[in-house]
Amino acid sequence: MRSKSENNMRRSAFTEPVRMGGVMLLFILGVVTFPTAWIVQKIFPGVSEDVIMLLDGVERLAFTVMMLKFSHDFGFRQIPPKTHVIGLLALLPALVIAVDNFPFASLIAGQITPVYNMFRWVAFAVYCAGVGIFEEVSYRGIILPLCLIKFKDKKHPVVKAVVASSVVFSLSHLVNLFGGNIGGTFFQVGYTLLIGAMCGVVAVRTGNVGLAALVHAVYNFGGLFVEKGCGTGTVWPPVQIAVTAVVGTVFGVWVLVMGLLADRTPASAFSLIGDGPTEFTDPPSAPSVTPTDTPADTSVDTSDASADTSDDTSADNAGDGKDDGGGTSA
Repeated sequence: MRSKSENNMRRSAFTEPVRMGGVMLLFILGVVTFPTAWIVQKIFPGVSEDVIMLLDGVERLAFTVMMLKFSHDFGFRQIPPKTHVIGLLALLPALVIAVDNFPFASLIAGQITPVYNMFRWVAFAVYCAGVGIFEEVSYRGIILPLCLIKFKDKKHPVVKAVVASSVVFSLSHLVNLFGGNIGGTFFQVGYTLLIGAMCGVVAVRTGNVGLAALVHAVYNFGGLFVEKGCGTGTVWPPVQIAVTAVVGTVFGVWVLVMGLLADRTPASAFSLIGDGPTEFTDPPSAPSVTPTDTPADTSVDTSDASADTSDDTSADNAGDGKDDGGGTSA
């Protein structure tokens, strides 16, 4: 049984989805901008970047627990009892795009040399998992369902919800402007819009935020492989760019089509918000007796008091009419 506070959160999500989305976004941005590296370096001067990367990943996983609690209080569903099979048609192409982000061509051509440091690889894996899981639980597990609630009475609600949540996800990366890399930040804002949409399509087509988190983590693992020190060399030679462009275009168009068709079978998408929006429609009003019903009932009672055997049939018919009237008013 849900507690009173959980019911209040659930009700707020359905009555004020924009306001609740704003509150959640502020919390998310607070986590993202939390100065983990600065705090660790102040406490432990000279600590390695690998340790900081590991702690950053662990921090994201810890905050994911808090986001899951918020999601539970809203009544949202992160992992369904069963994944919608048709969603695999969106998941598999998305996984291909995520895997293709790994610099295979550069490794084969010898333009990237892996760094054999086991602790760094473990820290990097935890970091990618932490970022992917936290951001998907936050944006596709909370912001996206709130957008679905906002647009549930509009035309094409699922497509609009995916686009809106992806824009929020993309623009949230503007906080990286504080790092001073203006050009890189705006480039990131552009491609995260596409990645956010892809993960959003996976979430609404499968009804499973966990699968979207898997796609996100794999994508980050390939894209940050060299940046985080697990390899050295040239990440984007012409061959890698060409392969990525072809794969991204072909499979990206397929994912886009799956997203545009999501409104035809919205059950998997709306399963993200739990029991669905009908749970919070106005309850039916109590049965009421109209002025014309009272005299009719009285007349039936009077006729019953003085009726003979031949009147029993009409009394029974009058009783049936009364039951029908009660069912209609309910």
